[in-house]
Amino acid sequence: MSKRNIVFFILAIPLILIGIIAAFWNPNWFKSNIENQLETVPHVGIEFGEIQHSLLSPGEIAVNDISLSGELVSGSIGSLSVKTQVNPLLSKQVIVDEIILDSPNLNFNALALTQLPQEQGTEEASKDNTEIPPSESEPLPIQQLLVKTIKIKNATLTDISEQKLFSITGLNLSLDNIDVIENGSILPPEAMPPVSLNISTGKTQIANYFTGILQLALQGNGKAVTLSNLEAKTQNSVVSLSGTVTNPLQTPTVSLNINDSKVDLDEFSMFFADLPIKPAGAVNLSGNIDEFLLADTKEAMMQSLSGGLQLGFRQGKIDGIDINQMVSALKATRETDAKDIGSLLLTGPVGILATQFVDLGSGTLALTGETQIPQLLFNTKIDQGTLNLEDTAFATDEYRMALSGGVDLVTSQFKDFTFALLDNKGCADIEQTLNGDFSNPEGAVADTLLNTVAAPLAGLFKGLTQPSKKECSPVYQGDVKHPQGSKN
Repeated sequence: MSKRNIVFFILAIPLILIGIIAAFWNPNWFKSNIENQLETVPHVGIEFGEIQHSLLSPGEIAVNDISLSGELVSGSIGSLSVKTQVNPLLSKQVIVDEIILDSPNLNFNALALTQLPQEQGTEEASKDNTEIPPSESEPLPIQQLLVKTIKIKNATLTDISEQKLFSITGLNLSLDNIDVIENGSILPPEAMPPVSLNISTGKTQIANYFTGILQLALQGNGKAVTLSNLEAKTQNSVVSLSGTVTNPLQTPTVSLNINDSKVDLDEFSMFFADLPIKPAGAVNLSGNIDEFLLADTKEAMMQSLSGGLQLGFRQGKIDGIDINQMVSALKATRETDAKDIGSLLLTGPVGILATQFVDLGSGTLALTGETQIPQLLFNTKIDQGTLNLEDTAFATDEYRMALSGGVDLVTSQFKDFTFALLDNKGCADIEQTLNGDFSNPEGAVADTLLNTVAAPLAGLFKGLTQPSKKECSPVYQGDVKHPQGSKN
């Protein structure tokens, strides 16, 4: 045999052996060893079916038919697959093209998860860390760690605890461009390239507060986050938001756009269950918040609140108060007192717009009846925590009323907040301006009266009646129409 043939066989034999190993390679040879290691995972048992891997594509691996069992988490995962680039590994670069979790169907005991005791080992490790002086950081064993995409496809997640906090079907999630290590150093969050997050769901239930579908698209890092779209849809409602968050990890500042949205209040009636006044109907809303600071105190947050808000309310209803009856009673009598006026102004007009943040007083608990609201328009410019009402009015089926002036959320004060009962020309038959603390409604009214608690009605109101309908100066000429069945 010539030297040439000997060299050929020396080179060929290893290649033939590698080919044989590649042809018969089966990663499931190591399955039992992996399962033994998984038995050490606390609180959950993990089993799986086949492992798919080929030496011809060494960077690709998949694990199929994963099952989880345990009191905290149980269910199944169709497959877990990972694709990694092999050649960069030689340069200590870990580049993962994708990680895909396909068709997870998981049940969680959310209540038990929140009640997990701290592991003893964790406590001991924490104690050890405080006792041992920190050593100089060692260089990382890799130069780069980049995960191009992580995907969850068609997931079903359910809380099976008694609280049933959530139930989500058809969840699809992708997290892209996760660059963690560069040049052997861990990147701080503010220096990381922007990470993209996209989420969409099928039917989603969050406790008893929301049942619908969600969509989310954002991009950002520890320096700034851009929210391209957050959309929540129910059967009759849709809310769409976009905006930015700067410095999200320290002192976040939020700028938010409320895109044209619609909320059916009947779908969220549980939020009004404990309120003396319960609105019903559909509200159209839009607006913006500019550079709202999430500070440590309520005062600081309210001081930074600026922007605008527009609400439209058609063919609605207010349960718990009969505004028509209250207005008729005031117009019929020639004498009244601060308590009567406080009930009308603060429980009625103000209450409709601000039941969430104005203390309406204990007297409202005795109110009964309902009011039909064919139309309501609410427009406000917000300047450093003060709501300045513009072109704001509403109509019942019998009366039309306009609101103007301001409400200071920082100091909890009315600032020339004015209520006007309108005639068909937009003139004020009855007009009252409030100044003072809205945590004390009767006091706010009393502060604007003419030195008495009980006085003739004409003395309590500015311009109770106009001298002549031809001479009146309209105080409102907006889009809220005078009711056809008007009694004013």
